[in-house]
Amino acid sequence: MLLFVRTAEAGKYKQSPPDGIEPSTLRLTAARSNQLSYGGTSTFLSIIVQIAQYNLISPLQIPESRILVIGLDDAGKTTLTQRILQHMGQPSKTTIMSTVGLETYEFKDKIAKDKSTYKLFDLGGSGRFRSLWEVYASDATHIIIVIDSTDKGRIFVIRDEIQTMITKIKRANQKILVLANKSDLPNAVTHDKIVNACKFDGVLREFQIRGLNCSALQDTDIEAVVDFVKSK
Repeated sequence: MLLFVRTAEAGKYKQSPPDGIEPSTLRLTAARSNQLSYGGTSTFLSIIVQIAQYNLISPLQIPESRILVIGLDDAGKTTLTQRILQHMGQPSKTTIMSTVGLETYEFKDKIAKDKSTYKLFDLGGSGRFRSLWEVYASDATHIIIVIDSTDKGRIFVIRDEIQTMITKIKRANQKILVLANKSDLPNAVTHDKIVNACKFDGVLREFQIRGLNCSALQDTDIEAVVDFVKSK
């Protein structure tokens, strides 16, 4: 059964990419008002309204920095994304809602007046979307793994998901940030303890890995995250 995507801009249906085309050659975009249907028949798929549309593009059009924000649901990914946008002079949302599927942002740093181009992917963290992480991670230059540092019961869930993703992605010298979010709360675990408990030093040994604590909600230590995003 073919998957068709109708974009809000084009209003036309396009098939999913043909066999033999590698994900790394594709641009992944999405709009909140995307409508999906199977075989051309409308289907109620509200939980995946932001799944990406695949479009072939020239390598010259690919943004210099491609940032993937991943993590389990309720880890604070979308709040973090909005903070990053704010700190780089971009419009941001005042009302934060959990991402269902995918949100994408393409921009330049208006604060530093940097000519570099950035594309940020805020990818949903519920179970059915985690299989998409590997597709985006293969093309990313920077990967931010957002972990709810107060949710000790699910720290090993994110460990297992990251291990699965790492075995499947194309390695391209990606930089990885392990971010212990919600550090303002009294029961938060620090990033170094999370890295040690999950053995990320071993799992991610082939990548440039860094750890940070932050509170996206309180806008604490976000500048360090932005420095990571801007790192070359």
